[in-house]
Amino acid sequence: MSMDEIHRFRTKTLDLIGTNPKTGEPFAHSIKNSQGKIVPGSGSKTFHNELKKIIGDSGSLADFNNGILQLINRWKIAPALLPPLIK
Repeated sequence: MSMDEIHRFRTKTLDLIGTNPKTGEPFAHSIKNSQGKIVPGSGSKTFHNELKKIIGDSGSLADFNNGILQLINRWKIAPALLPPLIK
């Protein structure tokens, strides 16, 4: 699957929130700081590393979707914040 296809299913990063499974604290992919600049949110690097592993370990679309579902559950991300899974 091409990156263009994957990008079609991305979520706006400012909308992606959940709970960091390592700390139990709120997770935000990106936030606007006091100067209005978009910066990485708490747990963003950890989240990206887990997502990168899912992409790298997926031998099929089914593997990828299962990994994404596990990531959503692990990070307690509301499914309504996300686009549908790739079919």
